[in-house]
Amino acid sequence: MRGGLGLVVIVVLTAGFSLGWFALMAVLESMAFGPGPLVFGVGLVAGSFRVGVLVRHVREREVPQPAPRSPRSTPSLPLASPTMTSPVLRFGTLGAARITPPALLEPAAERDDVTVGVVAARDPARARSFAAEHGIPNVVDDYAAVVGHPDVDAVYVALPASEHREWTIAALEAGKHVLCEKPFANNAAEAAEMARAGADTDLVLCEAFHWRYHPLADRLIEVVRSGELGTIRRATATFTVPITDRSDIRHRLELGGGALMDLGCYPVQWVRAIADGEPEVLSATAETGAPDVDVRLDAALRFPDGVDATIVTGMEEVDTHIELVVEGDAGRMVVQNPLAPQAGHELVVEIDGARRSETVAHTTSYAHQLDAFVTAVRGGPPVVTDAADAVRNMQVIDDVYRAAGLPVRGAARLTCALGGLRPGRCARAGSLPPFPRDERRAADPP
Repeated sequence: MRGGLGLVVIVVLTAGFSLGWFALMAVLESMAFGPGPLVFGVGLVAGSFRVGVLVRHVREREVPQPAPRSPRSTPSLPLASPTMTSPVLRFGTLGAARITPPALLEPAAERDDVTVGVVAARDPARARSFAAEHGIPNVVDDYAAVVGHPDVDAVYVALPASEHREWTIAALEAGKHVLCEKPFANNAAEAAEMARAGADTDLVLCEAFHWRYHPLADRLIEVVRSGELGTIRRATATFTVPITDRSDIRHRLELGGGALMDLGCYPVQWVRAIADGEPEVLSATAETGAPDVDVRLDAALRFPDGVDATIVTGMEEVDTHIELVVEGDAGRMVVQNPLAPQAGHELVVEIDGARRSETVAHTTSYAHQLDAFVTAVRGGPPVVTDAADAVRNMQVIDDVYRAAGLPVRGAARLTCALGGLRPGRCARAGSLPPFPRDERRAADPP
């Protein structure tokens, strides 16, 4: 029910190692990963033995409602200078998504050189409410008005994956740098189009895989590269979170839904980060909810360096489980919560019966991501999760879907494009439903 309230109860048992579940559940909730009106979470946190109970009221998810759209013509503007020289980087944001405050607004508020000044949403009333709540001064009519706004240097794309290609390319062609939420696109073909637009404009195009910018990511890669685990033989990457509301965008094929798209894109990148080369997909199995929408998916990959990897992801009949395990012939590493280490994490190395536990004290992964993005815009080192890496990650996702016997996301659009038809004409022909303008996102913590 719109505007209704749900009850969230989180129970935390502490005794052993750090995995801050209060913070983690808050992060997942902000990503719209909350499992429903009633949630029970159990975690372990270092120090003493305690039991805590947290009761919160949260709004139930809103079912997307049709809304009138303004004309969506892309403005024709001169390109901005690829390297920013002004003292402040000015963002505009597409969509009033739940991920936007933790991913952009909060880290921007901690800086003197970043502002977020323009927002548009599918529902203008939602955009006005979001702007008032978060102090965004300008609400514009539609996404094109954000992209073409003269006071915007960079655009944050927090829309469903089905909309990423259109609005990322529009922003780049209007001379704006782009921070695009994961997954980068519907499929690798769309991602390649976006990458070409980024290269043609020489602007920064970054996929918002925030985990990769936290020092924990560098540390786990360092452990693997150091050789202390010996020759790496296998890796298992798991990300499961209950998302049972079938009206949620992640259960909607036409919006780029699926567990692999929204959750599994992280495990795919985790194993790609610790292995050399790009993997071959050996096999994949999926369980579906809505037609062709995976609610559980397991995949077996093999990398050119001989590393075998297993990807596990799911959003129905699962517990919250976020873990990367890397095994070598001399030892193994287990990383709890590589996703959002600021919510609590642990890196454990086990060699010859000896166990070493590490944590990395730092600010949020989102703050590190924004810092890397701003640095790249200013002409510093390029972002790690650039468009080229995004294309490679999407290619693995496409290959996994094919191996599981499921269509890649946006397959109907690809058919339209190959036939020289615009998606709107395909929709009218009945091959694809019209795309709702629903910007409700669960992006990374994303």
